[in-house]
Amino acid sequence: MPAWATNRARMGDTTRRTAQEGGFVDEKDIQPEESEQRGEEPQAQQPEASGAEGAEKPGIDWKAEARKWEARAKRGNAEEVNAAVERAEKAEAELAEANARIARDQAARKVSEATGVPIGVLRGDTEEEMAEHARAIAAYADSLKPRYPEDKGGAQSAPAVTAASIEAIEDPIERIKKRAANAHLYR
Repeated sequence: MPAWATNRARMGDTTRRTAQEGGFVDEKDIQPEESEQRGEEPQAQQPEASGAEGAEKPGIDWKAEARKWEARAKRGNAEEVNAAVERAEKAEAELAEANARIARDQAARKVSEATGVPIGVLRGDTEEEMAEHARAIAAYADSLKPRYPEDKGGAQSAPAVTAASIEAIEDPIERIKKRAANAHLYR
């Protein structure tokens, strides 16, 4: 632990700011150095003087260190920005899909009300495609309906069957079949 941190701890300040974390750390969480564990006073770190200039340790380029940490911060921000852009694009795609689904449902409801064809059987993505499909379904459904005559009285009125009309049939087998089918006329 540096000397300034030890001095602050003696004065009652139990937190310190760390450059790596950008926040305050409780001194209790920091492991003491070996010299402190043995009960020795830590030595204050003095910058080594080299020559008359009193320059700092050779080999540490503080500007390079600053550039390195700045590049890391920018890279971290770029990753966050990229992740946010991806989330926004995904949300926009989901919104567009939901809007398309709503528009299709509204068009299907409109076509269903106009044609009487249930929404569940309609196919197509646009209102025109669904209307065309509904017309085809309606035409097919109409072809399946039984055809009734216009006068509601059944097919062309056949002459009434009488005993005389049955006896007028020349084919003996056909005449016997008609007699059996209309036995109530002979009682």
